[in-house]
Amino acid sequence: MSRRMGVYGYSTESGSRFFSCPDVFPNVQVKKSKNFLNIGDNCVFLRFKSIFSFLNIPCFMATNKGAQEPDNLKTVENVLSQSEAFIEKYQKQILYGVGIVVLVVLAILAFRNWYLVPRESKAETKLAVCQNYFAVDSFQVALNGDGTENCIGFKGVVDEYGMTNSANLANAYAGVCCYKLKDYNNAIKYLKKFNGKDLNIAPSITGLIGDSYVELGQVEEGIKYFLKAADVDNEMISPIYLKKAAIAYESRGDYKKAVEAYTKIKDQYVRSQEAADMDRYIARAQALEK
Repeated sequence: MSRRMGVYGYSTESGSRFFSCPDVFPNVQVKKSKNFLNIGDNCVFLRFKSIFSFLNIPCFMATNKGAQEPDNLKTVENVLSQSEAFIEKYQKQILYGVGIVVLVVLAILAFRNWYLVPRESKAETKLAVCQNYFAVDSFQVALNGDGTENCIGFKGVVDEYGMTNSANLANAYAGVCCYKLKDYNNAIKYLKKFNGKDLNIAPSITGLIGDSYVELGQVEEGIKYFLKAADVDNEMISPIYLKKAAIAYESRGDYKKAVEAYTKIKDQYVRSQEAADMDRYIARAQALEK
């Protein structure tokens, strides 16, 4: 090893930092100052001492930003090489996986376009015929059909055209028909199958489930569905089912909760038809509570 004067440099032209020894600039006159060595017009160097080993440490070494950039490039190259090796090693598995995903997507699209869409069109036609009978209160025919292929009834639409929007709507119609025909158990079965988000239809179906339970003598269960139907905060529907819940509470002798439900109608749904005579209902429930 030999002891030499080293210099740490910053190039004002390139903006790079590096470490070197005087041997790098054999023909350049070095001007010394108190803290710096000036070499040429473009470089300013800070003086310090170091020991170089010409066998193990090169005379010219990059540091800081200049040193990091090659290291970063090597790191990126290593990552890319590892990725390439991984892809090459598992090429078949990757291709199989991509192929399976593509096949699944194509199968879903084919199922939708070539199976569901045509079935939806047929289901709508069948449903419309049943709705005509429903509109004239012919609930038996609307529910079960008239024995012809043209009118298979709401039950037939549900059974033959499942997974369609028409079959979902047919569940609601079938539930209403069963309720009108006093078949409350089947009314509950069909009504619960209906899946809708309409702010008028959905709570009405929920409330009808409550009516069916009450008709079966399961008042407590009916109250749950009345309150659930009223919870949508619909100015027209909520007071109807709050009143049903209050009357059901009264039938069970729970006059305190009945008063609470009646009062809620009076205070929160002032413009509703049900609120018009709430004072009378509240007074009656309060009198019975005593």
